[in-house]
Amino acid sequence: MDSSSTGVEPASEDSTDTGVAESSSTGSGTVCGDGQVDEDEVCDDGTNDGRYGGCQPGCGAFAPACGDGNTDDGEGCDDGNTEDGDGCNAECVASGTVLWTTSAPGWEVVDLVNLPDGQVQVALSNADLQVDELSIGPLSLDGEFGDAPLVFDDVATGWTADLHGSGHFVLNRGGELSSYDQDSALWTFELPFFPPLTTERSSVASGDGGAFTGFRDYQGGSHVRRFDPSGASAWQFDLPGDLLALDVATNGSALALVSTPLEDQLAVTSYLNDGEVEFSSEITAQDAFSGVLRASSAGGAVCWRREDGDTYDVATLSDRGLLSWSGSFGDGGRRTTYCVDVTMLEGGDLAVLERVIDGFAVSFALRRVSDGASIWEVELEPPVSFAAGRVIQDSEGKLLVAGRNSEGAVVMRLEP
Repeated sequence: MDSSSTGVEPASEDSTDTGVAESSSTGSGTVCGDGQVDEDEVCDDGTNDGRYGGCQPGCGAFAPACGDGNTDDGEGCDDGNTEDGDGCNAECVASGTVLWTTSAPGWEVVDLVNLPDGQVQVALSNADLQVDELSIGPLSLDGEFGDAPLVFDDVATGWTADLHGSGHFVLNRGGELSSYDQDSALWTFELPFFPPLTTERSSVASGDGGAFTGFRDYQGGSHVRRFDPSGASAWQFDLPGDLLALDVATNGSALALVSTPLEDQLAVTSYLNDGEVEFSSEITAQDAFSGVLRASSAGGAVCWRREDGDTYDVATLSDRGLLSWSGSFGDGGRRTTYCVDVTMLEGGDLAVLERVIDGFAVSFALRRVSDGASIWEVELEPPVSFAAGRVIQDSEGKLLVAGRNSEGAVVMRLEP
């Protein structure tokens, strides 16, 4: 029979039927599906099936992805970019998102610090006021408390244990100051009581095994003292105002935050190990009542509570103690807002742990501040209390916030 009578064109001799559709052509010389983004294509990942982060069929549009400005399934946020630190990170996880929470029932966090191996060292005090016990041990970045290699049974609850990133730490037992290098005792110094009795003490460990101690007494006198690596009292200075905070800079000097006799001014002074004053700078601080100072490799972070208690201020300092920028937070009125702790992040931003009292309600929040402006703020879930909390940035750039709840110590890890 003549093929023309069937109305069907005969197949060419070299044609094959594989059952697979050929890649589509989007224009002259372009083939969607070859993995090459040609002139007439928006994208081409070689699959083009519309999966997240890929390319839509036809190569004419991207599939949903982090950074497209739409909060897709599986995303916590999408601000239209893939930058970190602006409230939504490069993986579209919202800043302030809690990654894990771990607890140590019956204890409260005294201090925590990053160690050179990337782990975190934590000092925990027994929350029972009848038990004078303090333990120091590791906390993994997965949220696991390790076995505490150091346990002290003669450290009263409320006295300080200050940890240093070198592994040195000091214990202030009230009547004596003791220094340790990991699990080795270095020295103990009997602390004199200044008449009348001292009202506040602040001790910080230095990287060489020495320490600095600040005092403030009932008569308004403040002092800072240096102990060398052997425990000898090297020098002592009387401060021209009230000592608010003390910390150790990366070069080993002591940074003292003092409320000066001059109205509305704070002073930050750096004391070198040999007793020389490295620098002293002043900060305009209206009605400063209490303060926190944290040193960093780039300089320092300062926050202070105003005397009215309604608002607080934060500031960053250069490595010479000069003011870089400052900002004020809290809306006043019935709400009382103050800074519990502050730390300088990589890049110079600040993470601020704040406490807010609104009538009888107490809440806690974490805020990131850049150039004096709030980048993001997240309220921390109750019943966590951070009245004496700490915030640091760990070796992977995440934020660790330590406080306590009704059962004991709590540490949270959050996106920055």
